[in-house]
Amino acid sequence: MTDSKTPRRSPPLRDRAQALLGWLALSATCASALILAANRPVGWLALAGVAFVLLALQMLLDLGTASGAGRRFKRLWPAALLWLCVVLWALVQAGPAPIEGWAHPAWAEAGLSPGSIAVDPEASWHGALRLLSYAALFWIAVQSGRDARRAENMLKGLALWSSALGLFGIVAFLTGWNPILGENRANSVTASFVGPNTYALYAGMGLFCCLALILLAVARTQDGPERSWRFARDLMEHLMQGGWLVWLGVAILAGTVFYTGSRAGTASVLVGLGVLIFCAQGQGRLRAVLMLAFALPIGIALLGAGTLLQELANTNLDQEGLRPEVYTRTWQAIQSAPWLGYGLGGYQEAFRTFMTPDIARREFDLTHNSYLQNMFELGVPAAMALYLALAWISAQIWAGFARRQRRRAFPALGVAVLVAAGLHALVDFSLQMPAAAGFAAIVLGIAWTQSFREANGNGLPGRRRVRPRRQST
Repeated sequence: MTDSKTPRRSPPLRDRAQALLGWLALSATCASALILAANRPVGWLALAGVAFVLLALQMLLDLGTASGAGRRFKRLWPAALLWLCVVLWALVQAGPAPIEGWAHPAWAEAGLSPGSIAVDPEASWHGALRLLSYAALFWIAVQSGRDARRAENMLKGLALWSSALGLFGIVAFLTGWNPILGENRANSVTASFVGPNTYALYAGMGLFCCLALILLAVARTQDGPERSWRFARDLMEHLMQGGWLVWLGVAILAGTVFYTGSRAGTASVLVGLGVLIFCAQGQGRLRAVLMLAFALPIGIALLGAGTLLQELANTNLDQEGLRPEVYTRTWQAIQSAPWLGYGLGGYQEAFRTFMTPDIARREFDLTHNSYLQNMFELGVPAAMALYLALAWISAQIWAGFARRQRRRAFPALGVAVLVAAGLHALVDFSLQMPAAAGFAAIVLGIAWTQSFREANGNGLPGRRRVRPRRQST
């Protein structure tokens, strides 16, 4: 009997180049978390520089695959156009006012003419660069994640990185020594992030990646009723073959979320976890696995209740009580300049003229509500364009979840990240941290490209992999 198997062909050079670009983008995004979440100019400029270089290489690579890239861009162009308009408007804000009367009054009071729409033009330039870098990371993830096998490996990389960073945060918290934060460390688990709130969402997104990998692995054991009795055995084989690392990541990241002491972050992650469970409804075994994964953070929550209660006790009620007043004054400021805004990234400087004596006793460099802050800085039309771009991507990911029968964990992951991040943005500013925003861009790019049926395991569009039938003996 001769062996009918044909030798496996090595992937083409273009496919290897695409894989390299995807992994470089992922590595740069993960590494940016070590630079205080890229919340300093050196951090976000480094991330933006790498993203732009990789985007230039990606565009060169796309020229050789114009049909495939064009097909995906046709589905994405409304969001891309809206996002580009927001970036261009931020650049207009940063430059000289194009029309007389558009410049902020502060420039005339300072005797400088012509002035800018933005109170802080440099901050607007940096804001535009950040938005462009997120778009670049998203597109590279879209192109790299078209291959389902590679997309799953990229999720493994994100999950392992998040777990390692979470383990570092736990060790730093227990030992009281954090070589990255130094004196800036908090009395909770924050890893390399200065604040616990942003890190809670970051760890939560890593937790979702771990759970998506578990869903993908378990779904592969459900190919038909003839295999249902082997479900437990297949799950144990998954654990024995390295799957235990993902489950360990679930435990670590669930612990870090609760030990951050972030109320809004923990609540948002739990809602996102509930979305994943909802997405698994109707698939009994998958839902059972997720319920088991849900029990892990609940158990850790009981152990971490002391940390959460301590954080509540140490909350600065004076500052917390000022937030409604800050929201009110921010909304009033938006009504004063609803069309032009005050410049992307310039909230701290522009908001000073709207402060009350009570607010002035504290320094509010951020609104703690990303939706309000975007309308304050960009103006209502540009902010709506930003939200519509995200809504377009969200709608297609949700439609992909409803449409796909296989690998539904990818779009389900995207939905969970969007829900958790969207809720958290109501009371905080996690996605205004470049490391967290870049992480979300990579995840959403993978989820978006895997929301279409043309994405498959071998990276070839429009073809389905046919399984050989078993021959009776």
